[in-house]
Amino acid sequence: MRKKYLLFIILLCHVYIGRAQINVHVDERFELTSIIFALAGVPEFCESKIPSYKQDIISYFTPYELTKPVEFVRELNQKYHIGFNAVSNATAHLEIKKGRITLSHKYNISNLIEIDSRWNEELFMEYINMLNQFYKESNFNKFFNNHKSIYEIAEQRINKYLVDFNIEWLNSFYGKVDSLDVDIYISLVNGRHNYAFPGGVIIGVKGDENGLPAPNSQTLPVLAHEISHHYSNLIFYSFWDEMTDAANRIYPFVKKQMHQSGYSNPQTMVLEWLNNLFVLLYLKQINYKPLEFELANNIHKGFIWMKSSMDFMNNFYLNRERYPSIEDFMPQLISFLQYKANNFEFVMKEFEYSKPYITNIFPAPGASLEGFDQIIITFSQPMNNSYGFSGIPPECKPLPVDFNNIKWSDDKYNFIIKLESKMGKQDKDDKFGFTLNPNSFQSSAFCKLNNDVNCNIVFF
Repeated sequence: MRKKYLLFIILLCHVYIGRAQINVHVDERFELTSIIFALAGVPEFCESKIPSYKQDIISYFTPYELTKPVEFVRELNQKYHIGFNAVSNATAHLEIKKGRITLSHKYNISNLIEIDSRWNEELFMEYINMLNQFYKESNFNKFFNNHKSIYEIAEQRINKYLVDFNIEWLNSFYGKVDSLDVDIYISLVNGRHNYAFPGGVIIGVKGDENGLPAPNSQTLPVLAHEISHHYSNLIFYSFWDEMTDAANRIYPFVKKQMHQSGYSNPQTMVLEWLNNLFVLLYLKQINYKPLEFELANNIHKGFIWMKSSMDFMNNFYLNRERYPSIEDFMPQLISFLQYKANNFEFVMKEFEYSKPYITNIFPAPGASLEGFDQIIITFSQPMNNSYGFSGIPPECKPLPVDFNNIKWSDDKYNFIIKLESKMGKQDKDDKFGFTLNPNSFQSSAFCKLNNDVNCNIVFF
């Protein structure tokens, strides 16, 4: 088992002596494979946020939608579940030379199969044949060269984010004398999807107000996340045997949230927990302003012990002489995880208590609204100014809400709903009400409203 992990690590981490270099570019291999999967209708490759580029793909490649190569890719996806990072894993093993797609001289087919069991030799070789047919029939290189100017814009704008990327912190944190040569590939096809693979990462981009490729609010965390995997995976697989039992005991508690995030087993859960923890520590180190949002996002995904994980990591920073690198600290972090597994019922209770809930509504639900021109909803915690409604309860009439005058109190505990005028006397059978959207009400720490709250507010 350790030999399998070691091979994966060797493939994932191309280590060399010297300073880390990060190169950002749009690569013909990744645009080719993303576009052919988009033509096959694979959803995660149909999310291009660059309107002009998306239209150019449709205009140029529509005549090839029903060709044999695209039909083969549909079968890859529908029958063999080849999609998401299986595509980028395979693409990283390819090269284009003199107009032909071949297996890169750096790899053999067993390398790909070792890190991604969705592929086998027969599928991969036929895939290369079909890519070559599509590349030639569509004159893909012409399409790629015709879009060099928009690719350069994407490269320049992502480079802006890398200027301040603190590689030295990563080296200090992970204790590496040798640094990683990580290539960052930009995709104008992938939209919000980002993947790490041997030798690099691929990230999607959004469109700005002019429809040109631009970073989005998640670009920096995504870069940190995917680059960190090239460091953290090595550590994770070295210590996985010691974390297996804790992972297996924690996973059933958070299985539903993990599945929604694509983390389908205990091993993946702990791999992502460890990497996400390290990324949060990096963002904290560089004073990243939306850090609380990133922490809350991790908690929403099911890593409900992430806040206490960050708190525990303070011990690492307070004892750097004893723990020069995070690898030296791993026995402590493993014991922390085992302690959480032993007491996960309490972790669940703490998570439930962290959610805000409604403490008061005035006038009280079920009472008459006659003479009132506002409704005040009080929460257990200060909230973050967000709110949302999702219709009205059954058999209720809508309230005449003045949506321009909805506001939060200065201390953010009270949500004040102004009505357009004072309510008059109503028929005894009339019911008025509204339904709160629980996902839209979040505490100042970005914790969502407790799911047990009845969000149907009804008055008479």
